[in-house]
Amino acid sequence: MGGHVRPGETCVVVVKQAPLQKGDQLVVRVPKGTRLTVQRTRDEWVRTTYRVGDTTHEGWIEAAFLAPAPKFDPSRPAKFSDAYDRLARAVAMPELGPNPELLGRMKNDPVKGLADLKGLIAELKAVAGAETGDLKPLAKDILEEFEWFAKMNRAVLKHPDYAGLPRDSEGGFVFSARPVPQVAVEQKEVKPDESLNALRAKVLHSIEELRTLALRVADVARKTGGPRVERGQALAVDFVEPYVFEGMAYYDLFGARDPFDNPDRLRLTNAAGVELTHCTVLVKVIGETETRHNVHYVPKWAAGQTLMAHYYAGIPMGQKTVMRFSCRAVKRLEVSVWADQLSQEGIRYEYDSREKEFAFREYVDRAQFVAGCERYDGLLGRGYRVDVSFKEAMYFPTAKLTVRVKRDGEWTERAVTATRWRAGAVESVDFADVDGKDVKPSEYEVVLEATYHDWVHRRHLSWKNE
Repeated sequence: MGGHVRPGETCVVVVKQAPLQKGDQLVVRVPKGTRLTVQRTRDEWVRTTYRVGDTTHEGWIEAAFLAPAPKFDPSRPAKFSDAYDRLARAVAMPELGPNPELLGRMKNDPVKGLADLKGLIAELKAVAGAETGDLKPLAKDILEEFEWFAKMNRAVLKHPDYAGLPRDSEGGFVFSARPVPQVAVEQKEVKPDESLNALRAKVLHSIEELRTLALRVADVARKTGGPRVERGQALAVDFVEPYVFEGMAYYDLFGARDPFDNPDRLRLTNAAGVELTHCTVLVKVIGETETRHNVHYVPKWAAGQTLMAHYYAGIPMGQKTVMRFSCRAVKRLEVSVWADQLSQEGIRYEYDSREKEFAFREYVDRAQFVAGCERYDGLLGRGYRVDVSFKEAMYFPTAKLTVRVKRDGEWTERAVTATRWRAGAVESVDFADVDGKDVKPSEYEVVLEATYHDWVHRRHLSWKNE
């Protein structure tokens, strides 16, 4: 790329973390989607600057890590209607936002949720009654599905068995990890003797119907969006499958402890250089044996802002799985975006070994480690024990821990290999007294080497013993 990019032009980082270097020295890693101005080029390198807070870093980035900034005609914007905005907000899912909450951790107020649902239905009635164009039949279908969804929720709340559910499952039963056993949704009606499981299945099926309607909303956006992007990519795409790094190629849905616990994560950065409004995003997730389509909607998307969505494995229901936003062994994503300012279809993202290596580093760096050093006195001897645990990440298949302690100005080192190391579990390394002396370590440090295939990522952690 360095041969056809000129000084003064703008490029976009297209890898998870592009190293900005001076010679062999790493200055800083520049995140995907960052727009950079080319100062000059040399062979396969681009000279540029990157600002972090009040500090401006200068150096060279490999041209292969950059792509031309998107080019489009800003003088011919489209204008999505208020009716479209209301319909898109209603059916787009899962949430694409700065910090979306995990479904399994939501503490919903059932009363507030019911009030919001009634308010939404009232708004949809107004849209369906006032709209006269192509949106009218779509508005009617969306309204009917939400009225059915509300009817199902009322039926669940009235069901005799619902009162016997544990308190912490009230209002959250829809998002349970438990399969719905052999229940089929054949017709939209509530039978007097219907089981709670059958009603729950109908609620989940209704959510799938709303996702189908979201694809129809995306079809409207395709016809309405702004001018086409002529080159470059309006969105920088990033994706990670955390379970891959935890030694689970894709967990068994029926055996999973919770399919909402650690979902795949999509991140999209607005690399267009302008704020996008009435922005509809269609993400096609292509796996080893299946494909999934997800529709997101963002009313206002600031230039350079990164938004995230959680893609869940879904809930088994009879012979199928519902609310399944991702798929097994993701190979690539194809992303389309339509907004007032621009349109672009088929932005291709390959989830290849390079991206997975970057994602693995990010996964390891996400872990927060806790360590402590305490005296032990047992049958096998006396000394000081260093305990190490972690949170935020969930699991390391293999991790080597090299622990060093400083006693009387001298360092002693021991190494241990942790296998199947889960969050919260403690790995301990003992340092016996030397010559029977009780000398408390003044400092101790841990070097973590986490391994995934051929990649080894190291983190150095140190503490002073108070």
